Amino acid sequence: MKTSFTDIKGIKKDANAVEHVGGVKQVKFAGFKISPTVPTKDQLAKINQLTRREFKAEELYIGQMRLSNNAIDRDNERFSEETIQRFVTTTLRKTMLLNHDRADATGKFFDVELEKLPLQQANAETGQNFKLSDGMTEVWFHSPWFYIPIEGIDPKELVKIDASIYDWASIGFRAESIVPIRSTEKGKEDVVLFWEYRGNGDETEMTEGSLVYLGAQYGMGVKSVDGGAEGNDNKQDKGPDDNHKQQSTATPPAPPAQSKQGGINTMTLEELLASLKIYFGRTFSKENIFDELKTAHIEKIDEGVKAATKPLNDEIKRLQPIAADGTAYRNSLMTEYVGLKVKLGEASEKPENQDALKEVVATYPIDFLKAEIGLLKSRVYAKFPSEAQLSAGDFDRTSGKSKKNPLIPEAEK
Repeated sequence: MKTSFTDIKGIKKDANAVEHVGGVKQVKFAGFKISPTVPTKDQLAKINQLTRREFKAEELYIGQMRLSNNAIDRDNERFSEETIQRFVTTTLRKTMLLNHDRADATGKFFDVELEKLPLQQANAETGQNFKLSDGMTEVWFHSPWFYIPIEGIDPKELVKIDASIYDWASIGFRAESIVPIRSTEKGKEDVVLFWEYRGNGDETEMTEGSLVYLGAQYGMGVKSVDGGAEGNDNKQDKGPDDNHKQQSTATPPAPPAQSKQGGINTMTLEELLASLKIYFGRTFSKENIFDELKTAHIEKIDEGVKAATKPLNDEIKRLQPIAADGTAYRNSLMTEYVGLKVKLGEASEKPENQDALKEVVATYPIDFLKAEIGLLKSRVYAKFPSEAQLSAGDFDRTSGKSKKNPLIPEAEK
């Protein structure tokens, strides 16, 4: 029977190994950033091996996470190096979620790296002070690449990712066992230093990866596309059930600052609220900061869109009356064309029977339509000479006398 991550906390009181375990590990990183980017040609080829149709690069949003590591975390637990290796081996095709919501899968993992960084370098890149087990000098990072189909996710969720609202990364996993690592110091052999997840067989695997609001393990997060990693906060989450209790008072990520003790601190909530007020020009409340920040960010985007499209909108307004005049002129030409056709007996006199002809004429270029009207007029004048321009000798049927054409000058007497 599998034991959940939460259950392990109680079982560990017995200080004995537990077999067939599974759960989640959630990790915090300050200054969450993931630049929207499109995959390279090679990355796109890997992604399209997993999809049912060929996707174009611009249809996808990709990034890279540092999803787990082999350091001792806030729960005084660690993944063994063999377990990290199994996570790497079992990453491809696994699902990426938001808040571990399996009802609405967001993306997929299409590539993965196993990073082995010297302890000092790992601390420098993440802003953490990793604690390794005795004999280890490298931090192993399980670093998968994910893709999200842009049209398959609510645009608001992408805004949340870009705005660092999703501030934690979390791995779902199962392992063969979790065992206590005891002190080797004489007289303290019963003291458990930390607990270690182990397993190198089929029972050990990564089951999913997720972006969440809160978490617990050190140094994990999303890597920037250029390979750099984001810094991490050292706040602790007590487990999945506590996430909902703490979410309303959690603060957005802030750039890490060096404390007097050499650790990592973030600005106070009051300082953060003051900084946000300067940038957004509005006040944020402590109770609803997440929702208010999301709204303010969307409003900022809307303002930028309006400013960028104003010249285009102004040009549209200028062209609208010109377009209306052009439409009216074309309609008058179409009416004249159809009228001439009616006179020649080539079109019905009933308006309801003229629709098909009007649809055809509507496709004519203006110059061609004008030329056709000219030809039709010539045919009408030839067929009905009495309607043509009067000549000097035309007869006025009303008076019985020759009718004078004012357009033709009289011959000199």
